[in-house]
Amino acid sequence: MSDRLQLKVLDYAKFLLILGVILIHSNPTEGIPDGFPDPAYTIVNFISGNLCSACVPSFFIISGFLFFLNIPSAGSGFSSVYRNKMLRRSHTLLIPYLLWNAIGSALFLLKAGMLGFPGYDVLPGSGLDLLAFIRGFWNLTNGYPYDFVLWFIRNLMVFCLLTPLFFIVARSSLLSAISLIACLAIGIDLWGGLYFLIGSWLAFHQETLRTLLRQQFRTLIIGLLLWFGFAALIGFGPEPGAFHMPAILLRNIGGTLSFFAAGSLAMDSTRCRKAIAYLIPSTFFIYAFHGLFSSVTRKLWLKTIGYSDSVELVGVYILTFLTLVIVSWAVWLCASRLLPRFTAVLTGNR
Repeated sequence: MSDRLQLKVLDYAKFLLILGVILIHSNPTEGIPDGFPDPAYTIVNFISGNLCSACVPSFFIISGFLFFLNIPSAGSGFSSVYRNKMLRRSHTLLIPYLLWNAIGSALFLLKAGMLGFPGYDVLPGSGLDLLAFIRGFWNLTNGYPYDFVLWFIRNLMVFCLLTPLFFIVARSSLLSAISLIACLAIGIDLWGGLYFLIGSWLAFHQETLRTLLRQQFRTLIIGLLLWFGFAALIGFGPEPGAFHMPAILLRNIGGTLSFFAAGSLAMDSTRCRKAIAYLIPSTFFIYAFHGLFSSVTRKLWLKTIGYSDSVELVGVYILTFLTLVIVSWAVWLCASRLLPRFTAVLTGNR
């Protein structure tokens, strides 16, 4: 499979992964009182809180792969490539990150100042704390910026800055394996950096990815078995122990394989290819925009429908997901036609 086809497959996979991310944020059981009915409560949390948790690690894997794609492992000219890639990432990551969080900060001030939402340290009750407001672009609360879904972009920018270190480790299978084992032993994933490393390693061993994409059905079956099997172990197995971190890693790798294979199969299907190809340009916009109104949407549907039984809870879950996807896509469609240049900047010219 050529590099160009690999990139197309990854584009298809990324759109499917975004749907998984939106499912995470569609979970109506977050942030409101207990007392949800089973079995819907168990099912919703298994899907959003467990299965779909593999989506962001998959994005880190893809990002690591794309950064080091076609960079010689010998290291010749890496400093020049590094400068060029960092310049490009300033347009594809930094500028969109700042703009989306500027929009998010304006909405935050509106919600906190007029609608009674928490003001945190930014609006402590005595007016605007300017330093806290600026800090909110990086970390407003609990590790999230104003547009909370962009914590991924924030971490990714840090990883891009550290790519000289990733370059040293990723081109060596031995160093990569040692780093992986060390992270598993300590019980951390380096805030997503472990998966960025896995993707970086794939970039230097592209035949592995080509083999996985050529053997679509085998990859899909293995991926689904790992993904669902270890998700079930994490969700319904014994109390977390020493195997908890490896189980999470295997679940996430299984999810990544599943989405890679699904993207490859979708690209091979004429009907799916046409449908998803039309939607792919909206991927980043949907990702960034839905984070601005996901919590409001969940609360709106909960208030409208309620959650006294499983049918209502599942209904809220599905309607929240559909609302986030459809509204975000519709806004992208309008913005891309009415304000094409600004929309291009918002999406990093993707």
